[in-house]
Amino acid sequence: MAGVRRRPGLDAGIAVLLGGMSAVLYIRTLAPTVLAGDPGEFQFAAYLLGVAHPTGYPLYLLLGWAWSHLLPVGDAAYRLNLFSAFWAALAVGLFYPTAAAWLQQALPDLSLPVRRMVAALAAATLAVTPTFWSQAIIAEVYTLHTFFVVLLFYLILTKEARSKKSFFYFLMIFSFVFGLSLTHHRTTLLLAPAFLAFQIVGTKRQEKELRAKHNLPASCLLLLVSFLLPLALYAYIPLRAPHTPYLHLPLTADRELILYDNTFGSFVGFVLGGPFGGSVNLTVNLGERLAMAGGFLRDEVGWIGIGLALIGLFGLFLKHRWALLALTGLAYGAVVAFNLVYTIGDIFVLFIPSYVVIVLWMAVGVGWVLEMSKWANGQMGKWANEQMGKWGNGQMGKGGKGERDRWAGCACSAVLCFADLDDGQPLRRPGPEPQHHRPHPLGGDPGRAAAIRGDIGQQRSQQYHAPVVLAICGTTTA
Repeated sequence: MAGVRRRPGLDAGIAVLLGGMSAVLYIRTLAPTVLAGDPGEFQFAAYLLGVAHPTGYPLYLLLGWAWSHLLPVGDAAYRLNLFSAFWAALAVGLFYPTAAAWLQQALPDLSLPVRRMVAALAAATLAVTPTFWSQAIIAEVYTLHTFFVVLLFYLILTKEARSKKSFFYFLMIFSFVFGLSLTHHRTTLLLAPAFLAFQIVGTKRQEKELRAKHNLPASCLLLLVSFLLPLALYAYIPLRAPHTPYLHLPLTADRELILYDNTFGSFVGFVLGGPFGGSVNLTVNLGERLAMAGGFLRDEVGWIGIGLALIGLFGLFLKHRWALLALTGLAYGAVVAFNLVYTIGDIFVLFIPSYVVIVLWMAVGVGWVLEMSKWANGQMGKWANEQMGKWGNGQMGKGGKGERDRWAGCACSAVLCFADLDDGQPLRRPGPEPQHHRPHPLGGDPGRAAAIRGDIGQQRSQQYHAPVVLAICGTTTA
């Protein structure tokens, strides 16, 4: 915006601060040692450079092995828990410039200071969404997955700055990162239609540049290589399988449990998640599954968050931001649609990418409310000053635009913070726990370190909760 100087160093500092504060929060609530279930499997599989359950997660295991052997803190289990906190903090820090770039395209008239404030609030909100927080304190794959989701959104939302040099090089980087993300969690593939739609709807000048400056067949081949090259990491599975003794477990003298047979057919089925294929059920009760998804969303961001997301969607529609609607709408729809028919017990964790989209919509909702309240307050203030000026000889008009903006910010803050006070809980409603939540081994208040209760082999798990925080305060500026 004219008159406001951009300071990239300030944005980088805000991102680092948000990531650092998130890291402190996650470390304070980190699981202290060995865990049961999938987290326990990842703790020993990564440390031993072994093979985990399908689809294998080769990138996570390689990075986790290096992390657990190079970091001289605690025991191996604690280090792998800390590994999740590390990627969660990076995701939060990167979400700040992603949200800022998103707001710049969605609400270009929003002033730079306000855009920074809303982007920072969006990153802080993502940091404390209950499911994301719960995965940031145990050895699990979902924080690294979220980091890749945020990174891909960041790359595609900031491509305009890079396209001045070469749109083709941006496509190569994006293809490589997308391929690399698939070596970790294959549900990233659900986002492909959204990214493709954003390119088709939002970029025409770059396509002309690509056709004019590059040989199209050769360019497509290079992009394909950039995408496929990271997938070679899946060779980790057949290479490490012979050195993973727990893949063949004797049950009796003549019976053996084979978790993975090192043949080509078994490898393909393993990577494609064959053992979980039966969990895709197209005959589910859609009403029940939609109610489940709605309950998850309410527990993540509360009714205020849902309202802000709907306001943000409405604002994008009114402002004809078709490319942004295609990007986020298809991404959200694909993730939720898949989760509705995928009937594993811990399905709630697979909704995390959809919450990334929800927080982006919430950011637009907050920004648009601030923008509209500023305009409305300016018009009302002008009328009030005119009326009061007739009575007080114009003295009420000396407050100026800055005073009106401060009142607009305060009014918006009051609306957002108290709109849901009917039950005494402005940001979350009490009620029964949503079904299908896998219990987590941590309990207690999120502000203090959690403790594993009882013997590790006989511990009783409790559902981990973290309140969603979205407090809009401060003032709008011109």
